Amino acid sequence: MTEPALVIVHYHLRPGGVWQVIRTTSKALTRAGVPHLILSGETTEYGNDLPIRTVAGLDYSTAAPGEHSTTELVGRLRSAVVDHFGEGPVVWHFHNPCLGKNPTLSSAVGIMAASGEAMILQHHDLAEDGRPENLKALDSMDELYPITPRVIHAFINSRDLRRFIKAGLPAEQGTVLPNPLSPNSPLPPSDSEHPVVFQPVRAIRRKNIGETILLAAAAPQGARFAISRAPDQPRWQTAYREWTQFAAEFELPLDFDVSDRIPAPGTDSRTFNAWLERSTHLLTTSISEGFGLAFIESLALGRPLIGRRLPEIDTDLPDHPTDRLYESLRVPSDWLDTDLLHSQIREALKLAGLPSDPDAIHSALGGDDGVDFGRLSEDMQRAVIRAWLSGRRGITAVDRLGSLPLETWLLLNLENRSAADPNHQLDRYRAEFLAESLAQHATRLLAEAPAPIRHLDRSAVIEQFRNPADFRFLKS
Repeated sequence: MTEPALVIVHYHLRPGGVWQVIRTTSKALTRAGVPHLILSGETTEYGNDLPIRTVAGLDYSTAAPGEHSTTELVGRLRSAVVDHFGEGPVVWHFHNPCLGKNPTLSSAVGIMAASGEAMILQHHDLAEDGRPENLKALDSMDELYPITPRVIHAFINSRDLRRFIKAGLPAEQGTVLPNPLSPNSPLPPSDSEHPVVFQPVRAIRRKNIGETILLAAAAPQGARFAISRAPDQPRWQTAYREWTQFAAEFELPLDFDVSDRIPAPGTDSRTFNAWLERSTHLLTTSISEGFGLAFIESLALGRPLIGRRLPEIDTDLPDHPTDRLYESLRVPSDWLDTDLLHSQIREALKLAGLPSDPDAIHSALGGDDGVDFGRLSEDMQRAVIRAWLSGRRGITAVDRLGSLPLETWLLLNLENRSAADPNHQLDRYRAEFLAESLAQHATRLLAEAPAPIRHLDRSAVIEQFRNPADFRFLKS
């Protein structure tokens, strides 16, 4: 083999964001003629058409890295590549290697970087960004982010790239690689009589499921909401079960885990695509995203997107209708037990290693004039929804155009089914663009001579994320 090959490595291949990115990337690399291999800690029925090999020790693990276990994992990774390609130049493309989901893998990446391997380390999510459990798993690892000309750190948004450059990452060793769009054609307009609002996500905490329930409670008669999939990790099951029971208790027009389980309205089909086709609107309520694929997928699919805007990632996204995305849902302060709320935030800030003085608490609440629903804990969110269901009103949706009562904002946006015209805005999100970028990075990395390695100061990285204004209960 004479041309460089890409070796894509991830913990697992379960349906979800990173797996969808890998699958879409793999198909684009195949079309472009770029040799590649996917290494994962598990087999999957969803990847029979992809070049996948299973490597023991790659899946999620909380075990601390040891010299023996790390060396063994490095050997298994290299052996899988030689078995597949033979000897020859490769570039390793690790997804989320520094997230704290498998410290042994993080250690293995460090050893391979020190030995001169060419690498693209793609950071979709970051342990430093409001994930104290993940961060704790990496406590003993001072040498986490390697810096050498043969390593590129790739981020899925410019915000994180800027933060790492401020922490000492050389600008030429960082880049933004946006997540690729799946090659979907625009959908025909839905002929559903009533609004069908589809949230194509897995219902983990960060997706802010309580807000979906609030919107379902505030929606006009006849509207129906649906969430695509249940969480697959045990740690999210309790919160998810509490929300499903809560929605059932009040008989709200919301279905959970609909894909492959519940027929889409007006059909006998239970597929994900059937729900997309029957939807009149797509929904996002997430309080934190690295990229926000829903924002560009709605443009590509020809479905209006409603819900929560994320200003911190807006600069990386194409122009989007601004009147359909609110920046906050302001809940009147007198609906809440503010002493309890302040106490909860104070303790949570301490746990996250953030300042917890009165100014920090004020910042974490998002300022004056009520509290943003997305900044509340699940228990507080349920109290707000109960107040709404009891007849109280006063929640306002704040968007770029101003503010409206929540029920008015929702009615106006559900009545509007027109989709935005993507024009040329999606070109840089096509899978072919990513495949070309990866091939160019691979060529550049292999042209670099091995050089001494150093590492980012971890405390400098952590400091970039120590902002109480970024705190959310649902990030943890």
